[in-house]
Amino acid sequence: MTPSSQSAWYTDYQTAIKPAHSAWFSGVDYYITVRSATPSQAVVRIQAGDAALTRNLHNHDYTPDLLAADSSGALYDYPGDRTGAFLPRTLLGRGWQTRDAIVMAGDFDGSGAAQDVLARDPAGTLWFYPGTGRGGFYAPRSLGGGWQTMNALLAPGDLTGDGNVDVLARRRSDGVLLLYPGTGTGGLRSPITIGKGWGVMTSFVSTGDWDLNGTSDFIVRNSAGALLLYSGNAQGGISLVRTLASGGWNPYVSITGVGDWDGDGAPDLLARKSDGSMWLFAGNGTGGFGTIVRIGGGWSAYRLAV
Repeated sequence: MTPSSQSAWYTDYQTAIKPAHSAWFSGVDYYITVRSATPSQAVVRIQAGDAALTRNLHNHDYTPDLLAADSSGALYDYPGDRTGAFLPRTLLGRGWQTRDAIVMAGDFDGSGAAQDVLARDPAGTLWFYPGTGRGGFYAPRSLGGGWQTMNALLAPGDLTGDGNVDVLARRRSDGVLLLYPGTGTGGLRSPITIGKGWGVMTSFVSTGDWDLNGTSDFIVRNSAGALLLYSGNAQGGISLVRTLASGGWNPYVSITGVGDWDGDGAPDLLARKSDGSMWLFAGNGTGGFGTIVRIGGGWSAYRLAV
């Protein structure tokens, strides 16, 4: 295992990967998780790329990022340290007070530069921000108007099976959920109607492959405070997989799928309360939760944390 440069290979070789932790093969982009180990053998899981939806603004450092926007228009990057905590924040730019929705969109344009972002302005224009792969963005370009009619936006990964990142949007007027297939080059195709009745949902969360079964998933919270797991069928359809929690999630003002935040190989959630506290809900890799830990405070200073 040599995730570092050649000059550090010897040190890498001397470092063991502990059970329940993960590492990357840098040259071939494979993710290795040690599931269990004894003195005589180990059980490992090998996958191409990270099952937890890509949230990496710094190309190939494989550290998931949380974006936070304050009311002054500053946008900050809070990288995770892959143990469940935060690294120091960096300022990504200003002027973001004109964006009322921000969505992490993975490699939306197929450039290989890790993380792209979608953002909507109050007039309803959706903007595409290509990631530089170095903790920033190139100049944005418009994906068109009319998006003020939507009151939920997320980019859950590939739901159509063509290898491109797709976008889900809920129409404000009637609660209809629409799928916009991605072109793979930074654009969107005509929408497909997923279904009605989504107006009762109060939060939509992109998670990547939440239960590690090979499909793109997302989580929703309903008005009763329950969490529901949905999975794509790689043909543009979705289905309810299971109820993750029957209630108790209404105290959280935002819920974010942050990839593998704690470094154990499974996708995780961060949830923020109105008192500004931030909580880590570690995924267990089988569709449920492991540990629940308060990992900080002061987050009420941000109007968006995505």
